[in-house]
Amino acid sequence: MARRNLYLRFSLFLAPLIITIFVQEVSIQWIAAGLARLPFSVQSLAAFGLAWAISSFLTGPLVQTKQMSLVLVERRQSFWVVVLATLMLSSLIMAVQAGAALTGSGHEVLLRLHRVSPQVIEDVQRILALLLLYPLLKGLAHCLVGPLIRNHHTRYSSYAAVLGFAAAALAVLLALQMPLVQARPILLPVMALYASAVTELLVTGIGVWRHRRDIWHTRLHARSETRPLTYGRLLRFFWPLGTMVLVQEFTRPLINLVIARQDDGELWLAVLAVVYALGQWPYRWLNETRTMASAFQHLDPQGRAIRNFNALAGLVSLIISMTLFWTPLRHTILLDWIGLEPELASLCIAPLMIFAAYSPVVAVRSWMQGVTLVERRTLVVTPSVMARMAVIVVSVLLLPSFGFTGAVLGISTLLTGFIAEALTLVAILRGPQLLRAVRTGRLQDA
Repeated sequence: MARRNLYLRFSLFLAPLIITIFVQEVSIQWIAAGLARLPFSVQSLAAFGLAWAISSFLTGPLVQTKQMSLVLVERRQSFWVVVLATLMLSSLIMAVQAGAALTGSGHEVLLRLHRVSPQVIEDVQRILALLLLYPLLKGLAHCLVGPLIRNHHTRYSSYAAVLGFAAAALAVLLALQMPLVQARPILLPVMALYASAVTELLVTGIGVWRHRRDIWHTRLHARSETRPLTYGRLLRFFWPLGTMVLVQEFTRPLINLVIARQDDGELWLAVLAVVYALGQWPYRWLNETRTMASAFQHLDPQGRAIRNFNALAGLVSLIISMTLFWTPLRHTILLDWIGLEPELASLCIAPLMIFAAYSPVVAVRSWMQGVTLVERRTLVVTPSVMARMAVIVVSVLLLPSFGFTGAVLGISTLLTGFIAEALTLVAILRGPQLLRAVRTGRLQDA
């Protein structure tokens, strides 16, 4: 009965975070659907796909400010140290993004790397230039939500996501009616992304203000520090996580680069823009399970209940993915909901089916990453992302010889990287225990 009640608490804790991820994916897909209904849809989708991949790569480390504040914020002083560090990191990212968007050398690099038409690259630069403040808004929102999650106020995460989606959806609907957007379709994602980011920051800020006493005085971790948080300790904790996300986010632009150099590169980029956003629906929420170990360490010190819950979550994700992408429901989603042309929709089917294999892999990876957070051993994630990058490079070179092309090549290559990353984490964190368990015949307890 106690274990059942614990699973119920896990579910109630995770539900708002799942809603957050789902709404975020719907939001990006809503933007893609809006672009699909505007003139020059293929070019606009290709430009948005490239710009979003570059933006995701640059802002990727900011996502880990949530994990940083989740683990390290234990009082008022540590809260402000984390906030100031987030502001500094956001400013650095904005400077890099400005260099890519506003300089001639940035145009040349993007053009040479992707080999798409100059018009697409110009649209990419315009989107990046208009989104210069986006890293700052998202970084602060991620930073503020971490302490709320730690103190089990996860509902603010879903509040922010739902209201952010509502703002983005309204922005898309309004933009579709504007003559300026009809003439320059790339303005649509800019308006929607800013509307969403500002709303999310406001909601999380209100949540932190309302629960500031809990955030600044409650310590849930057995390894809580009594010393004031320093920037040195913060950097030692954060840099492996930031490196992990940079490498993870770099893999998608790398794959886009390879796909863009193939025949019909712009068409395949448009397909990947749709497939990336849609295919992550069933599994991306699994990444949020890594927060559970830190939030529930006092209730499950050994982590066995969390491990079992992760396995169950992975199974649920797999079932959802199979239902969406291996049944005729996929045609309804692609044709009726998103509004793709039949030819473009047919090219999305095979890559979406491959996404079903991501669910169990992400479940294992998330469980292992949760262990690194609760044990404050973030350094061990570095070898796993290096393995991911190495396997992706090898796959990009080898898979075309087996007939993989276009979006199928891109999604399959990314899957091999996920597998390598998960297996490396298991080998480092649980390899010695598993070996001892096998030798002693106690594998179930490992």
